[in-house]
Amino acid sequence: MEVLQKQVLRALRRLFFHTWLYWLNWTLLACFSVCFIGLLIPKIWHIEWSPALGPERWTWSWSIGSLLAALLVATWIAWIRKPSRLQAAVEIDQRYHLRERCSSALAIADSERQSPAGQALIQDAQKQVDRIDLRDHFPVRPAGQWAWILLPLAACIALLWVPDAQPSAVQVLANSAAKQATNVKNATEPILKSVQKKLQEAEDKGDLEAIDEYKRVEEQLKKLQNKPDLGANEAIADLNEIKKEMAQKKESLGDSKQMKEAFSNLKDLDQGPAENLANALQEGDFEEAKTEMGKLAQALQSGKLEPEQTEQLQKQFEQMKDSLEKARQKREGLIQEAKNELNTAQSKGDVEKTASLRKKLEKLQEGERMNRAMEKLQDQLEKAQKSMKSGDKNASQEAVQEIQKQLEELSEDQQAAKELEKMIEEIEDAKQSSKCEECDGQGCKECQNSGGKDGNKSSKSSGKSSNKSSKQGQQSGKQSGKQAGKKGDQQQDGQGESNGQEGDGQEGDTQEGDAQEGDAQEGDGEMSEGQESSQEGKDPADKRQSRATGKTQSKGKGKGENQDEQSGQGEGEGRGSGDRDEKQAGFKEY
Repeated sequence: MEVLQKQVLRALRRLFFHTWLYWLNWTLLACFSVCFIGLLIPKIWHIEWSPALGPERWTWSWSIGSLLAALLVATWIAWIRKPSRLQAAVEIDQRYHLRERCSSALAIADSERQSPAGQALIQDAQKQVDRIDLRDHFPVRPAGQWAWILLPLAACIALLWVPDAQPSAVQVLANSAAKQATNVKNATEPILKSVQKKLQEAEDKGDLEAIDEYKRVEEQLKKLQNKPDLGANEAIADLNEIKKEMAQKKESLGDSKQMKEAFSNLKDLDQGPAENLANALQEGDFEEAKTEMGKLAQALQSGKLEPEQTEQLQKQFEQMKDSLEKARQKREGLIQEAKNELNTAQSKGDVEKTASLRKKLEKLQEGERMNRAMEKLQDQLEKAQKSMKSGDKNASQEAVQEIQKQLEELSEDQQAAKELEKMIEEIEDAKQSSKCEECDGQGCKECQNSGGKDGNKSSKSSGKSSNKSSKQGQQSGKQSGKQAGKKGDQQQDGQGESNGQEGDGQEGDTQEGDAQEGDAQEGDGEMSEGQESSQEGKDPADKRQSRATGKTQSKGKGKGENQDEQSGQGEGEGRGSGDRDEKQAGFKEY
């Protein structure tokens, strides 16, 4: 029985593969005929290829897909047509004229198989089957029409040398406009998200002016994105208009340079608790100024300031107020002078000079919000100074808290101006990306010059580190000069001078993201004392290495005089991180 079962299984396999090869011939013929039609489509009609689907991928997809489809269909047909074991035995009987010996032996019931007749039937069938070779009458070969497959295959291969259809002039214009619109939408999407974020922040704060401006910019961006037939020049013009809106908003917030210029003469500020506050205002760092003012407010509220320190603070506030007043008078004088020059030029009919003076006047009048903030800060400083002078602690605390609130608003405006500057840079990037055919406006190295950008960012970062390091030298030298001046009072020597280097990390140009090395300079300070005795204070400043594009340079001066204005000269040197001796400084940390 074992021999019979093996022969039947062999016949079954050969029948299955023969059926599979037979139908594979026809499925290949059908599938590659369809493949020919698919490959012919781009040769007749122009197709706008995308980065995900190009002509090569189209060809390979149809070819491999047709082959896989033919194999799967042929396998499925062969499987559903696969005969059973009994049918395979019947085929053996028919093809070898065995008079149903094999099929009868397989079909016999188990109860009859052990009988003498059953055993005789099985032995006879095995004897007959053992003598035959199934390869003679169970061939495994394809259908006779297998050569027909070469026709669609040859046709598909021939299409590889046929060029794709070219677009018509109308299609070229339509595709160009559609691609431009897609590029602009992709390029402006990050800007739109930033504007929407700022709009939400303005709504949370209830800033109606900012809400109106950001809504207008948001509408312009959405209108630009939804234009179906947008040209390159039109897109750049619209982006320039949006950039102008943001620049006007940034100008309305003002520039910290105005505050830095207003407090530029505070380098001669009397010593006292507000020195760090003055330094922050000189640098235009409103966040740091807000923090220092918070410390002063807390010290006033808790009563930690001694009477001498309160008097020093009152004098420092008066100096700050006077500094703002001088800056206001200077600004108003320049504006009035520009107006007079403009009127004179207009009366003379000098068109070119009139236009130039009008721009100059507009420049002077920029930053109305900053000007109002400076005037308000001046009023609050005056209130704080007067209340301290009169000894009204409650009024002093309220005035200092108002100053802190004003500095917090300035800090928020400064941050908003930085974010607007970033959006303006993104618009410039969007103008380049909208014309890029490589990335569809999403930004790439070709259109964004990312290497140079990274280098500039590195330069800015290292410049800040240099600035911080050298500012410490400025403060140390400044303080040393004042201490020397105080000692000069005892020796009847008149003046202590200090020079401290003030770091100004300048940004350099970069190419392909390469950064040059620069060293952050140290802050040095000179201190003077009488001829009879001289003191040197040397505190090694924190010397830092910074990788930056370009070099960092720093300049600055600070002076200290004796209290009796007596003459005298002496020289010394001080360098350091800005640590001070509270006993010599005349006040303690709070």
